[in-house]
Amino acid sequence: MEVYYEQSVSLDNPQSIAKKMLLLKVFYYAALALGVISVVILLWLVMFSDVGEDGGAIVQNILSALFFLPIPLTLFLAAYLLHRARVKLSAEYDYQINGGRYRIVKVINRQKRKKFLEFSVSSFEVIGKLSSESYERYLRTPGIKKKNAVVNFDDEERIYFAVVNIDGVKTMLHFEPDEETIRSIRLTLGRDIVLKK
Repeated sequence: MEVYYEQSVSLDNPQSIAKKMLLLKVFYYAALALGVISVVILLWLVMFSDVGEDGGAIVQNILSALFFLPIPLTLFLAAYLLHRARVKLSAEYDYQINGGRYRIVKVINRQKRKKFLEFSVSSFEVIGKLSSESYERYLRTPGIKKKNAVVNFDDEERIYFAVVNIDGVKTMLHFEPDEETIRSIRLTLGRDIVLKK
C-alpha cells in the first residue's frame, strides 16, 4: 500500500529558548568583534612599530604577533561554535513517508531545508519510546550509529527511538513521530514493529 504522510516538528514553546538564543547571539557578536579588534591590534604591531636601524625590531614584532595570534583564532573559533549552537537550537524537522521511503529534512531558521536522513521504510527494525525497557539494550548495541532528529528534548514521553539498518549500518534514530506517522509506518510495512513497553 502506497502511503504519503508528512509531519512537521517544531518547538512547542519557542519562548523557552528565547533567552538562550539572545545570549548566544550577544556572545557571538562579542567574540566576532573582539576577534576583529585583536587582528587589527596585531596588524598594527607588525606594520607600524618602530623598525630601528638594524631591522631587528621587525623580527621581534613578528614574533610577538605570532605569540598573540592564538587570541584572535580562539575568538573566531568561539564565534563559529556559538553560531553552530544557535543553528542547532533553532532547528526543526519534517518527517515524510512517501512510497516506501522515509525522509527526515532539517529546517534551519525556518528558511533553509537540508536533507538529514533518507532510507527505505523496510529498514525499520524496531520502534519504541525512550522510556521503554528495551531502549538501554538497543543503545548498547556494539557499533550502532546515533542520529538525533528531536526538537523538544524536555518531553521524554514524545521521543521515540528506532533501530534502522541503513546500507548495512545499524543506526539508532531519536525522533518525535506522532500517532499518524507511526500508523503510516505500520501500514507501509504491513507489520507492527512498535514496542509496547
